[in-house]
Amino acid sequence: MTYLLEELKTTFADADPECIQACCKTYFETLRRKYNLSQPEKSQLRDAIKTGAKNRQRKRRLLDSRSKVVQTDAERELWQTATVELMSDEEDAIVDGRPVWIVRSPSHRNPQLSELCEELQRRLEADMRYTILHYQRVKADGNGHDGPSFLQL
Repeated sequence: MTYLLEELKTTFADADPECIQACCKTYFETLRRKYNLSQPEKSQLRDAIKTGAKNRQRKRRLLDSRSKVVQTDAERELWQTATVELMSDEEDAIVDGRPVWIVRSPSHRNPQLSELCEELQRRLEADMRYTILHYQRVKADGNGHDGPSFLQL
């Protein structure tokens, strides 16, 4: 690694040497993690990580989309308590031959925030641009969940 560091220091003379070293370490850690996850015995862990990342991204997009349709000051004040973790889980499914998202609201979410989420979702779904780009959402049976199902291996 010393040779690599010296080459990078000469190539990027303006860069901080400690920053270059930190970048190299991060890069090699990433390569090692990718290699470890590529092993057949890690396939279940790899799938769980991939599904978890997809669900976190969906929750982040859902939070961002709903933030854009908040209208009143009271809604804005309540919405400031919303976090990515408080957004519903959306899992892929096929219902009646159509792709849909099965929606599970977190059971630990404030009831007022849940009502606001439902109202904001109605506003989103009233917009054809949103509806065209997203699968239909179907509420799951039950009163919510304690955690994402993708973590239950």
